Amino acid sequence: MELHVPHGSIRSIKDFLVHIGIVTVGVIIALGLSQIVESQHRSRMAAETLGGFRREIIFAESQVKQVLDSIPVCRGFECRGSPRLD
Repeated sequence: MELHVPHGSIRSIKDFLVHIGIVTVGVIIALGLSQIVESQHRSRMAAETLGGFRREIIFAESQVKQVLDSIPVCRGFECRGSPRLD
């Protein structure tokens, strides 16, 4: 951040307040723009994180489905998917 000294001398309280006001407005504008950039960055990071969570959930669901499909289903004394004991 750069601050420049006023070109002329400050001759009154009014001049002083004008310069302070200009500096204050400049700082507020700079902070506002910085927050806009930071907000965009956070929004992008949140979208990427949600995408990662969604991919992870889909992968976990497919893994659970594979495990459940590999478990034999038993009804009474017969189990489908497992060898029979004769």
